[in-house]
Amino acid sequence: MTYTTSDQLTHDEVECLERQLKSEDITPGHLIGIGTGIYPNTNNFELQTPKTYRLKENKNLILETQYFMDTSNIVRVILYQWDNTRNPNFLTDKQKNKKYLLFQEKFNQLARRVTTEFGKPTEKAIESTNNPENFRDGIKWLYGNNNAYLFMFGNNSNGYRQIRLAIYGE
Repeated sequence: MTYTTSDQLTHDEVECLERQLKSEDITPGHLIGIGTGIYPNTNNFELQTPKTYRLKENKNLILETQYFMDTSNIVRVILYQWDNTRNPNFLTDKQKNKKYLLFQEKFNQLARRVTTEFGKPTEKAIESTNNPENFRDGIKWLYGNNNAYLFMFGNNSNGYRQIRLAIYGE
């Protein structure tokens, strides 16, 4: 997993990296954008459809990685997304609790790793402890010209979880 973006990460390097990981290229044939809440794009780069890859991380988690590049094929933002391998609507309460713990540990692991790389978070909003139904936990880091935004969506009644991590430079 790449934790910084720079003028050095290009389309060809992304292809090489994902090929080594044996990821599946699932790049869509249509334009996909990224919201300013995740990537402010203060330099107004014209972003292309992201190169998108899927990798089964383990029996419970699928990682989808999107590389948003500008028109000169320089990566400007990397968006990682972890999802369940199984539909949470068909899980028993015991399985939902196991998924909850799995995603919570993944979220905590990512937060520790980004903190090690980027230092202390600049913003932290944890809703899961106050909202028993739907929540969004989020942590942001600013380290020099690099930014990271880690967030997890969840629904405690049906066991849904999704984690996203955006890394970008400005």
